[in-house]
Amino acid sequence: MNKLIFTNNEKLDGRGISVIFVKGSYRRVLEECLRYLHRGGRLLTHPNPASIKLFHSPVRSILIEEGSVDESSILLMERAIHQYDQIMTLHEVDNRNLVHYEMMDQAHIDSALEELARWQSS
Repeated sequence: MNKLIFTNNEKLDGRGISVIFVKGSYRRVLEECLRYLHRGGRLLTHPNPASIKLFHSPVRSILIEEGSVDESSILLMERAIHQYDQIMTLHEVDNRNLVHYEMMDQAHIDSALEELARWQSS
């Protein structure tokens, strides 16, 4: 199946994966990915970061696989949007460190793609 990356990270290199650039915020990336999942697809990376501090990032990239509708991916994405909203009511987006967030986001996608390649080759 084809893989796609939804991102608002202008510096992201998809490493041969199709990139869908979302103009706007981290939350907008979540919304656009959810819209796509309703038409079919499965999450390959978690939509939210493991660290609360990374919710402050202005950029986010999410890797998905095209395919049939996956209810668990839709539910996870809906929860991710709710969690993002809860956390960001107490915090502001940190645009001062955009360059660092862009690099961390790229590293996150690179790691996911490497792990996926290892998993598929075994």
